[in-house]
Amino acid sequence: MARFWYILQQYKKYDSIEKRPKKNAPAWQYTLVHVSVPVGYIIAQYIMGLSPTFVLVVMTIVWYGFSYLFIWMLTKYFHKYFFIKDNIQLVYFVNKELGRKARGVN
Repeated sequence: MARFWYILQQYKKYDSIEKRPKKNAPAWQYTLVHVSVPVGYIIAQYIMGLSPTFVLVVMTIVWYGFSYLFIWMLTKYFHKYFFIKDNIQLVYFVNKELGRKARGVN
């Protein structure tokens, strides 16, 4: 189901031929990516050399962290969906025809 919504969102994003302005990423983001990968590898190698119990504790913390992140995202987007559903008159549609259909105007 999530794949369907992702594909639909990407289709709506790229269905237009219009050129969008290019967004430039700040330089610090490139530095962060270049540094984080090797540092993560070094940390992972260090943790794997420790006791198996400690490795399980770290993996459990990571698993719970991702679980909480996805639950937070789920509630955020459910709230957005239900807010839009209840307050359709406040929503601005880029596609004017879609906005008329949602409001029931011909």
